[in-house]
Amino acid sequence: DTLIDRFVAQGLFDPAGRPDHCLLNEYAADQGILPHTDGPRFHPRVVTVSLGSPALMSFRRAVATDEIGPETAAAAPVMSLVLRPRSLVLFFGEAYRMLHAIHPGPSNKVPSPFSEAPPAPGDPSSTTGADAAAAAAVYGPCANLEAAAAAPGETIARGPRVSLTFRKEVLD
Repeated sequence: DTLIDRFVAQGLFDPAGRPDHCLLNEYAADQGILPHTDGPRFHPRVVTVSLGSPALMSFRRAVATDEIGPETAAAAPVMSLVLRPRSLVLFFGEAYRMLHAIHPGPSNKVPSPFSEAPPAPGDPSSTTGADAAAAAAVYGPCANLEAAAAAPGETIARGPRVSLTFRKEVLD
């Protein structure tokens, strides 16, 4: 309860929306999470605390069942977030309705941010820039480079990871 009290005190949840559900997940070093939403069973406000290894979470727009097809499956992610050990991510509103995922693999490249253009040919930083631009195509532009102290093109080596997801269950 102490941690949840701090979430409420910091304004991450209002007292009426105080979390009553905590999901603990443990992931192997190269394990991903398939794209999903937390769905209608919970109030649309979630806090996830990451422990252990860093990871990269991507967000895609959710689609209705009748819209699923090759075009939507190939749609580019909207954004990504670097999840550092001991970091906290709060998502709600539009972000809550998006599909979120963590790609499998032993490492991930940090994507370029929203505003960064691809490097010019011959630019000495073009290798890192090209890596970051390619990563943005796979994961979506990185929205939290500064907050995560991350650099475009940085390799995030994956190890075992634990996440704690806090939310309030909707009761019928």
